[in-house]
Amino acid sequence: MANKTVYDLLLAFVKEQDADFEERTEKETDQKYLARMMTVISEADEEVWNGLDEDAQSWFNDAAIARKKRKDVDLPDGYEAAPVPEKAARKKSGAEALAETTAKKAAGKKAAAPAKKEAAKKQAAPAKKAAAKKEAAPKKAAAATKPKKELSAAQFMRQLVIKKHNITNEEVAEKVAAKFEDISAATIAATAGFTRSVIRDMIEMGVLSS
Repeated sequence: MANKTVYDLLLAFVKEQDADFEERTEKETDQKYLARMMTVISEADEEVWNGLDEDAQSWFNDAAIARKKRKDVDLPDGYEAAPVPEKAARKKSGAEALAETTAKKAAGKKAAAPAKKEAAKKQAAPAKKAAAKKEAAPKKAAAATKPKKELSAAQFMRQLVIKKHNITNEEVAEKVAAKFEDISAATIAATAGFTRSVIRDMIEMGVLSS
């Protein structure tokens, strides 16, 4: 694996399939993040999947079985788990709690008077300031539209099956023939069948809804 961990290989594979894929956010659990990765991997062409490292394929297959059994998946080698939140601070003693409450009440009384004055100032402020801020706010540049990627025949067939799970091979063949040339019935049957199988697995794992 040329010093690359299983997670490195999985992440590189996922980003090849989806350039906009985002790594785990601070609020996202390990299991939800790995489920997102599995969804992208499951949508890859069979030929592309065969190019994935065997250790990475093995992790995905084991993870799919675990999710099918509604169990947590094992973290792939090289993946750094999300930090566990620190335990709540020790319970304060009665004396500490009373002292803290008394201090808060005193601080509240001191803050009440200036807070009222500040509120009055805010209410008296002319509406022109708000309007001026809106006018002065720079307009955000319109996001550049990404050039639309031309779909391959395999991607086109997968999308047909994903959009309509019960679509027949004949219907797929008819739509493919209108857009592509020289796509054999065997290729159509294999691609559509593989996609249906992946969809069924993802539904059973709870990643997709039926």
